[in-house]
Amino acid sequence: MSYLYLSSLDGCVGGLGFFLYLDEMEVLMMKSSRSWEAVVYPDSESYVAAESLAKATQYFGQWCYVLHDKDLNDDGTPKKAHYHVYGKLDTPRTPQSVANALGIGVSSLRAVSSWRGAVRYTIHLDHPDKHQYSADDVVSNFELAKFLIVDDDVQAARIFSFIQSSRCTSVSDLTAWSFANGCYPAMRRGFAVWSRLLSENSLYRS
Repeated sequence: MSYLYLSSLDGCVGGLGFFLYLDEMEVLMMKSSRSWEAVVYPDSESYVAAESLAKATQYFGQWCYVLHDKDLNDDGTPKKAHYHVYGKLDTPRTPQSVANALGIGVSSLRAVSSWRGAVRYTIHLDHPDKHQYSADDVVSNFELAKFLIVDDDVQAARIFSFIQSSRCTSVSDLTAWSFANGCYPAMRRGFAVWSRLLSENSLYRS
């Protein structure tokens, strides 16, 4: 993490220098915003994650959150499990006021410029290089489906991947998954193809 050293010439109390983390300074300098993202760690020692999540559901008018526990670093090692919390307010608030309301540090916050993009990021919808979470993993107080619409080709690719990876053989399971993951239009239009793949999986299992 980058940091800036301020000496006594910079007006430090008691003539002593100190460090300020640049990411914390950047957050403190952020303008007020109506939409926010908070990254909350289940194993944090400075707050209780469950309490911060509960506070978020009371503080924000519209909110959603998801646990990302299957993310990987660039070297393939597991990332520490964390929650992405997204919330919208009726009026703009400063990062410090949001942090105080959630009981977390301001360095855990980021102003959200695109609410649609934030909601889609809960399941990594537009990031095929990252682990693909299910919409069922997301907790929210609003309907997610309209934000999780996927292009036809992407829908078809995701359906094919699901059928192959899960060895799905059930039409009802495929339909439920397609509804939950915004892929029902492609599932309906290509049902003849998907049915054949389901049948092939049935033969494979037998």
